[in-house]
Amino acid sequence: NASVFATDSGGDAGPGDDTSELRYFSITIEPVNDQPSFLLKTSNISVLENDLQPHSFPAFAFNISTGPPNEIDQTVTFNVSFVSGNASLFSAAPRIFANGTLSFTVDKDQAGRATYEVIMQDSGGTERFGIDLSVVLQFDVVVEFVNQAPGFALVRDRVSVLEDAAPLAEGGFTVNITKGPESLWLQQIQTLS
Repeated sequence: NASVFATDSGGDAGPGDDTSELRYFSITIEPVNDQPSFLLKTSNISVLENDLQPHSFPAFAFNISTGPPNEIDQTVTFNVSFVSGNASLFSAAPRIFANGTLSFTVDKDQAGRATYEVIMQDSGGTERFGIDLSVVLQFDVVVEFVNQAPGFALVRDRVSVLEDAAPLAEGGFTVNITKGPESLWLQQIQTLS
């Protein structure tokens, strides 16, 4: 509790009184949500093309803080958004769980780079000018190209030649010749022999 009184410049000579009665009041300090924060373990993650198992990176987001000790009971969510590059690299896009684990699954026959931004939101809200969003951080996922075998089919699987015959040169013996998956441009610029 606090108290306040007023005085005037008339003085207190004689029966005068220059001081008011004391008034009491209370001050309540209302909590305001402080900005949450976190860090990323790295800004660049590399995986191999066609490693189609779900990838998991524990503690990718770390030093997760909802604010001062009075905000420790708040929960957090991470919002991950595609910024640039090749979004089709993934069959399951990157996401970050509340415990900081990054997870994604690479799509078949895709290679390249994708940039994402991530922002963390706490459950404290924005009442009384509170801040429930962290600063925005970015990270890249690089899916590294892995050379894949070329393909072809035989027109027939048996060839007969006579003993002591001259070398055989037969055109059209193979069909459906490919350099590998068409979706991989690095595969398509290769030469075949």
